[in-house]
Parts: sequence; C-alpha cells; structure tokens
Amino acid sequence: MQKAIDFEIERQVALLRAGKHAEIVQETRLWDEFKSQTFSMRKKEGLADYRYFPEPDLRPLLVTEEMVKAVKVGTHVYTYIGSFKP
Repeated sequence: MQKAIDFEIERQVALLRAGKHAEIVQETRLWDEFKSQTFSMRKKEGLADYRYFPEPDLRPLLVTEEMVKAVKVGTHVYTYIGSFKP
C-alpha cells in the first residue's frame, strides 16, 4: 500500500509540474507490484461512484482553526489520545 501511495504522490506532482492538471482525475487505480506503478482501472463520474458512508469504527474528528494554522506553518504535533471505547 505504501509503495502505491508514494508512487501516486510522485505521479501526480509530476503531472502538476508539467502543467497537465487535466490528467489528474477521480478514478480507481491498480498497483502493479512487478512494474512498481499504478494503472487506471475505471474513471469516477461523481460522488455517487465512491459510495461515501460514515465509518462506524471511527469517531468524528474535530479540526480546530489552531490545528489548521499549526499544520500550515509546520508546528503541528500529533498526539495519541487513547484506545477507542465504543
């Protein structure tokens, strides 16, 4: 999974730098372990294609303005709050 994410970051940044913004589309991509690259499987037309739904095992995340500012300036600190207890 990490290899695919790293590849996609590099692929999309290269497209942006080359001025090929239109080539970055919503799609499902497949990771090819032998070629160490991703391939398009299918294009997504809209939000309905993603079938978004709340993840029942994740608590809602409150993002404060202070958190956003800290991320922007690079002073954010990640903290582990504790184990999940439903």
